[in-house]
Parts: sequence; structure tokens; C-alpha cells
Amino acid sequence: MSRKVYSDYCKIYRPIDADENVSGEDHYELLHTCTCKLVPISADDASHGDYAINEAAYKVYLRPSSLIETDCEIEVKGKRNKRLHITKIEENEVDKEMILRCKEDSYGIRYST
Repeated sequence: MSRKVYSDYCKIYRPIDADENVSGEDHYELLHTCTCKLVPISADDASHGDYAINEAAYKVYLRPSSLIETDCEIEVKGKRNKRLHITKIEENEVDKEMILRCKEDSYGIRYST
């Protein structure tokens, strides 16, 4: 049985509530540091509307946690070195994996729904 390889290093951030944030600006705190890998998205998936063109999916080896929510962001070191807004979370309790779907706009600015 082959061991899964998660070659990319990522950080997951969660937004700080306005009550905790005195500056009033968008502010995030580090929630998790873990390894991940990019999940390939085929053109077929994109054409069927499962994924948008500006969407990516990362599989993280991390016990599914209610702390990660869709208002969190993921920063993958070495890939784009910018944060992507998490739009959907798919959990696999057995393998202790989560697939985080992320989205950015065409200008690389943080995407929000």
C-alpha cells in the first residue's frame, strides 16, 4: 500500500470577529498549518459546472474540524503565495482528509460571496 504524499505546505486562516478586531479592517488569525496537495480539476468537471474556471481544490491531511468554515482562507506556500477564499468543504473522516474548494477572482483579489 503506497503512502499518500502531500507535498505542499499550507496555512489556514480564520477571520477574527469584529468584537475581537479593534481596527475594523479584515483581519485573520492562523488556525492550522498542515500539508496539502492540489486536487486536479478536469476540463470536464469545469464544463459541467462542478468547478468554476477560477476555482481550485486542495486536499489537506487534517482531521475534519468544525473550526474550518467557508469564511476561512488557505495560503499555499510555493504555488501562488496568496490566500484563496474557501467556498466549500468536503470531509472524509476515515482518511482524516478534507477537500477545500477555493476561489479567487481574475485579479487575484480575495473573493467573497
